[in-house]
Amino acid sequence: MSKVIPTKFPWSKLFALLWGLFLGLALVKFGNPVILDHLVAQSADWQGNPLLKLTQSAAVSQPENAAPDLAERFFEPWSMYRAFYLFIPLAVLGLFLIRKFDLGHGKWVVLPLGIWFFWQFIASIGTVNVNLTRNTMLHFSVCCACFLLARLLLRKPHEFLWIWPGVLLGLTLVFWRGFNQHYGGLEALQRFIYEQPNWQSLPPELLQRIQKQRVFSTLVYPNALAGVILLLVPAALVSLWRLTLPMPKILSEVLVGLFAYCSLACLYWSGSKAGWLIVIMLLFLLIHRLLPVKKLKWALSILMLVGGLTGFIVKFSAYFQKGATSVSARMDYWRAAWVTGLANPICGTGPGTFSVPYQKIKAPESEMARLVHNDYLEQFTDSGLVGFFSYLGFIFAAMITLYRKLKANPEALWQAAWLGLFGWVCQSAVEFGLYIPAIAWPAFTLLGATLGAVSLEGQSEVDTTNQS
Repeated sequence: MSKVIPTKFPWSKLFALLWGLFLGLALVKFGNPVILDHLVAQSADWQGNPLLKLTQSAAVSQPENAAPDLAERFFEPWSMYRAFYLFIPLAVLGLFLIRKFDLGHGKWVVLPLGIWFFWQFIASIGTVNVNLTRNTMLHFSVCCACFLLARLLLRKPHEFLWIWPGVLLGLTLVFWRGFNQHYGGLEALQRFIYEQPNWQSLPPELLQRIQKQRVFSTLVYPNALAGVILLLVPAALVSLWRLTLPMPKILSEVLVGLFAYCSLACLYWSGSKAGWLIVIMLLFLLIHRLLPVKKLKWALSILMLVGGLTGFIVKFSAYFQKGATSVSARMDYWRAAWVTGLANPICGTGPGTFSVPYQKIKAPESEMARLVHNDYLEQFTDSGLVGFFSYLGFIFAAMITLYRKLKANPEALWQAAWLGLFGWVCQSAVEFGLYIPAIAWPAFTLLGATLGAVSLEGQSEVDTTNQS
């Protein structure tokens, strides 16, 4: 009788699968900024609608005899603190799986991240709002843990690939919710609001957003949905193709094509102007990465730029005719962040506290904002010059390192992850994705995994059938 050799339990694959499910859950349940977490926990049931949950208004209430909608309950956002019940056991499992705390080559890239994170604690000492800073620091702690665990445990293609079943499931639910809103859900929500006897007392900015009928799915607002798509869809498409390879080719192609259509449709319905322009940049980069023929490369690039910019002008011409109100509003946010940062150049006003000084110095005609709509300037106003330069240095060093190292790396999964990260970095200049768990936790996971991949010396990163 031949002796049966026991097979080693695939703990690394199990960790990747569970981590992917955690990130997928974040996409569905944790799509609100962490500084508004108390409103998520305290607000009434707004049919699972995060935008309405964050109005902090009791002007409209549901009828007492209204039957609960199970589908709406399923998409109801959760408080960030619920995530820790899942995150802490996962992090402990990850720590047990780390055989050697070796960051590989490029350790210097981690240095500015460490400085930034340490300085957030220093800036927290003199915060102007303890509650906002506490939530922000807990969130930043998860971000850094995502980065380190991914760098140490997900830096090989066959490990990184297995986070994507959970992420793909989360994205599918996000798209399903987006389609539901586009095909009647937002209209029903608008009717529900206007049927209330005192709907006029709701904030004007909320009523304007509802009238625009822009899809936001499970995220706090439409631009955040665009941020999720820009960050995750490139690598999601590659991973979906890999995971469906055992299926008949035609079925695999249909699934990938359908997923791509859903992502582009939700991005278009979100009405994100920055998202549209960033997609054009990503396609430009993709063409230059994939096509070896120089003339064909530039011909397609020019055609894509002309077509994309023409579509952008046609789509948003009415917006620019009205004066590009969101652009002028952001200029006021950025001005206020700059003024606040200059007044507090050492430690800022405390992580996540931009809304406190902004309420005092904002222009009368500007809409109240709780975040700067620029993740980099947010560091300046919240944690001073050290926070600003260390975070900007980390992002700049990471993206430059990945760009240089991945040029000679044929692994499509890493190339796609870098493409998504580039979209996230660009959108961070006009949005606040760093403060939304559904965006920040996957982003730091992708950053850690890709930097871990390029740090491995003498090891092929080409995925194989046996590895998968």
